[in-house]
Amino acid sequence: MQLKGLLFLALLLCCAANTYAQQSNCPMTSAPEIAVPADTELCVGQMFTATNAVETTGLPNTEYVITDSNQLASDGGPLILGADADGTFSPTEFGLTAGDDFCVTAVAFDLEQIQNVLEGMLTGTAPPFGSCCTLLDFAFPQFCVNLAAMGITSGSDLEDLNELFLLVDQFSAATTTFSAQSFIDQLNLLNTSAAALPATCGTGGLPLCYAINLNTQACFNVTGMGTLNVSAGPDTEICNGESLTLTATGGTSYLWSTGENTSEINISPSLATVYSVTVADVCASGTDEVSVNVLPSPTSNITIGSNGIFIAEPAGLSYQWYLNAVPISGATDQNFDPQDSGNYSVEVIGANGCSTISEPVSYMVVGVNHIEGVEYFEVFPNPFHDFIDIQIKNDNSETFYVKITDIRGKILQEQEIYSTGNYSTRLNVADLPKGMYFLQIANDKGQLIRKIIK
Repeated sequence: MQLKGLLFLALLLCCAANTYAQQSNCPMTSAPEIAVPADTELCVGQMFTATNAVETTGLPNTEYVITDSNQLASDGGPLILGADADGTFSPTEFGLTAGDDFCVTAVAFDLEQIQNVLEGMLTGTAPPFGSCCTLLDFAFPQFCVNLAAMGITSGSDLEDLNELFLLVDQFSAATTTFSAQSFIDQLNLLNTSAAALPATCGTGGLPLCYAINLNTQACFNVTGMGTLNVSAGPDTEICNGESLTLTATGGTSYLWSTGENTSEINISPSLATVYSVTVADVCASGTDEVSVNVLPSPTSNITIGSNGIFIAEPAGLSYQWYLNAVPISGATDQNFDPQDSGNYSVEVIGANGCSTISEPVSYMVVGVNHIEGVEYFEVFPNPFHDFIDIQIKNDNSETFYVKITDIRGKILQEQEIYSTGNYSTRLNVADLPKGMYFLQIANDKGQLIRKIIK
């Protein structure tokens, strides 16, 4: 213990001899002063951005110390909660809650200078003691070991003011907390110890340059979070396959359970779902829920009867027929007899009011057209089974093209025939399913169409 005391005294005496030289190595500088805002109340989650009324001169780094005015560190003064590099933070980031008071103080320092001093202390040599760490351990037990445990093993490991707190804390009896004033005291102690080390430690003439004025602070009171009157809208029902817009009111920012952050969201659920929204403004927030029940929608399909009548499926519901996407007035029965060419669809409406519109079906109206020179054209039997007989009587020898199509116009059979005046032929149609078809003969003089049913 006597040796340790003598060594520490030697360090301090050496420091006293070098104080003037050490201070002269720091640039002339003024401490930064933080601007005090007009409103010194902050909500728990409100963001604050520090600005400086007086900028520092001569030092490259400026950060902001946050102290809790409600608590005192063990050595007196407001407790340091941490530091922020850009000065933009909210009280919640430092564990502050409603009713807390805290202050923000600007501090300027030369990070590179501090890194160089720390590098010499951790890696330099001090004969005959060995390393500089061994020499420091006499005055500050396990100095290097404690820093290593915190991830600081070289000067480059110290990158900001929060890590500088870890360093200076090793020079105090306080192990976990210290005040703004004790931070300055400990920084000076570190400064003194570094300057007093042998030249081989590489710290001589390299003072820790900093500037801070504890009399210029911005202090705040943290206000609580209020409760907003939030509405996500009334509970509602929606038909399966439809979409719905939900609208929230009561604040300025929104977060839905879907992850969207707008006041309105568009939904299309397939199952009953509860949607929640959190609404907030600067100092308050609230949450509401809306239940959306999903009603089943019916299927919708059109079949064609053997007589060409359209039939809506399923049966036993309500119906509305459409031609080219336009409702047909009065066409609300399950069956519908088309009279005009176009695309037909049907809306099937269930007992719960939900509806589905079928895929469109194309329909072509059969007209008795004309081919010049043809006196007679007949197709039989009609309805048919396996065969169709065609008879034609024409004035001159003619070539005709024969087509069988479905009601959508798809060609199912086609062939070319040659008539010399009276002509008949038989077509095998056994492979056609039951339904309605069109048989057409045509050449460059016109066409004739017959509706046929199997």
